[in-house]
Amino acid sequence: TIFLPVVGLVDPDKLKPGDLVGVNKDSYLILDTLPSEYDSRVKAMEVDEKPTEDYNDIGGLEKQIQELVEAIVLPMTHKERFQKLGIRPPKGVLLYGPPGTGKTLMARACAAQTNATFLKLAGPQLVQV
Repeated sequence: TIFLPVVGLVDPDKLKPGDLVGVNKDSYLILDTLPSEYDSRVKAMEVDEKPTEDYNDIGGLEKQIQELVEAIVLPMTHKERFQKLGIRPPKGVLLYGPPGTGKTLMARACAAQTNATFLKLAGPQLVQV
């Protein structure tokens, strides 16, 4: 699962659930929308509906939520404070663990709070053949 703080070259209002998008492999900026008949390998990345989840929807992960907010949300919502202090925020975070432990829910809540685009990404499909 990937959420993007900056949409890129595509107007965010034109993105809708189920759209296929071309993403820069380094910056993860959305470069273009792709036709639905595009190569099935890009089906790994689809624009998900705009997240509406809230941190209050997540129980028992207060410490993890606080770390996520400090690492991702605050640098995105208060960029000027980090620049003023000369702090470079992390480029991303890795959420890992067994299924059903709240990773996707936390990512969706984070995307909702930062008004970021949320992409659902199937990890095994990232491996290039």
